[in-house]
Amino acid sequence: MCGARLRKAIAGAIGQLNKSAGDLIENAVVANVRYQVKKLERSDLLMQLVRESKLQIIGGRYDLDTEGVAIVT
Repeated sequence: MCGARLRKAIAGAIGQLNKSAGDLIENAVVANVRYQVKKLERSDLLMQLVRESKLQIIGGRYDLDTEGVAIVT
């Protein structure tokens, strides 16, 4: 994905960042995960599957350094 398309895809999440303490990159990653989860939750089809207990929407981030996955709430 080219830089411009990536910036456009995460612009909604980045625009929600405030001047909170902590690492800017970490805050941006977490904000993007939360933003993308909210976008998925606007899908009627996906939410129907959630209601039928056929799907769960859970935000997470993969850490390239540790190869671990952390749930984002």
